[in-house]
Amino acid sequence: MANFPTYAVSRYRTFEVSATRWVCSVPYVAIFVTGASGLIGSAVVQELTWAGFEVRGLARSDAAARTVARLEAVSVRGDLANGELLHRAGTTHEVSIHCATDPGPARWDLERRSVEAMLEGARDARRPRLFIYTSGVWVYGATTEAVGEEAAPDPPANVEPRLALEELVRSATAGNLVTAVIRPGCVYGGAGGLTAAWFASARERGAARLVGDGTNRWAMVHRADLAALYRRLVETHLGGVWNAVDASRDDVATCAEAACRAVGGDGSIELVPLVQARPRLGPFADCLALDQHVSARKARDLLGWTPRHAGFVAEARSLAAAWRAHL
Repeated sequence: MANFPTYAVSRYRTFEVSATRWVCSVPYVAIFVTGASGLIGSAVVQELTWAGFEVRGLARSDAAARTVARLEAVSVRGDLANGELLHRAGTTHEVSIHCATDPGPARWDLERRSVEAMLEGARDARRPRLFIYTSGVWVYGATTEAVGEEAAPDPPANVEPRLALEELVRSATAGNLVTAVIRPGCVYGGAGGLTAAWFASARERGAARLVGDGTNRWAMVHRADLAALYRRLVETHLGGVWNAVDASRDDVATCAEAACRAVGGDGSIELVPLVQARPRLGPFADCLALDQHVSARKARDLLGWTPRHAGFVAEARSLAAAWRAHL
């Protein structure tokens, strides 16, 4: 069992609360992050450690532990199957942030059990606790206009289990525990996430490969901007559902063309019809073909969160360089 220290509140930090410009002091807190070495989790850990928080990151391998250490956080060896460890983490840390995913066949069951363990641990602490769960904008399904957090979800079949997890998290808010759900758009930056496939196919085949006809739009967000939203919630201790997307509205074909040029190509793209992609990618193909327009107005208005990155197309060259550095 991991022995997490119990932190005494002895230091304070100040921050400005949204448009009210109310400056107040809050205690430093201990934060536990699952998926701490991943695309989202590592950005969250870096944002929080550089802001002065005490952070511990779950690491299931030596390589993951080294990544966490480079981010100036403490690695905790374990995985999502270790319910005892996760329960203890929820009890001993003022904030728990769930960024991990498992691609295996038992993904959703494992994720549910890991979330339940951390929530139960947080409740058992009987002191103020915040739990943040990472979901995604795919739960909205295809959208014809900008949708906010109040919109009714309509997810593709393979994303539907996430709604039950969101409800599990949201319904846990009571007593000492506040819970929040963040729905990020397609995350770019660093190693690249889904956008890495554009760079890879363009370099290997001379054309960036994409599913569908390329006229659909992805709701997107840079990993650093996304991490800043997590920090805002940690500092304000606010719960609820929060979309995390930038204002870019380029279609997927335009993004893929920019990716191709960024790795030295001529902007060529290769379109893979959805009916051809499904046998190879399964239900995931339908997610890649979603046309989405999502609003993050709530985070902007209530938290003062404003993405600083200009969008994938505008930053494609620097993003390609970052992707190459992670190979």
